[in-house]
Amino acid sequence: MKKAVVILIAVFVIAWSVRILSINQSPPTTTYYEIGDKVKCGNLELEFIESHVDDPAEFEERFGVKYENTEGDYKMISICIDVKNISDKDISIDDIYDKIGYGYESAVWRNGISPEACNLVNVYDRYFLSPGDSMKIWFLSEINKISFKKSIWEKVNEYQYIYIFTYIPQRSAVRIKA
Repeated sequence: MKKAVVILIAVFVIAWSVRILSINQSPPTTTYYEIGDKVKCGNLELEFIESHVDDPAEFEERFGVKYENTEGDYKMISICIDVKNISDKDISIDDIYDKIGYGYESAVWRNGISPEACNLVNVYDRYFLSPGDSMKIWFLSEINKISFKKSIWEKVNEYQYIYIFTYIPQRSAVRIKA
């Protein structure tokens, strides 16, 4: 009887170890999309319209507003997504931000969206999307020089940036074209 318990415990420990190793060796996969692609994301249909990495002057010229919530040298990263409600209920703008408003990353940097910049650029004529309606929404963030070493900041435009719009059920991202 003692031998059977020891064998059972050994089998359990080996099975548990194999499970832990398999989890740790398979990193989460990311599905990548490009500007121009359409994708269904829950009760939303998303079309990725355009993206930019702008210096402050380019940002001001593009959007007609000046972003003053940062100090020092910075760039603004943005993506325009046409969001369509494909459900049978109204969806609030806040719910859209909660569902697809995660943020940006590259090999050397990661940041969430900036609510201040989004509110500065997006002017909403309504706060809900009715079934079948769509709306273009800009998701923006700042890339601040203070976050980088000098050598990396000098090459900051050379990195590939992505916008992560969902983690559930799988991480999904759009490649940003600067």
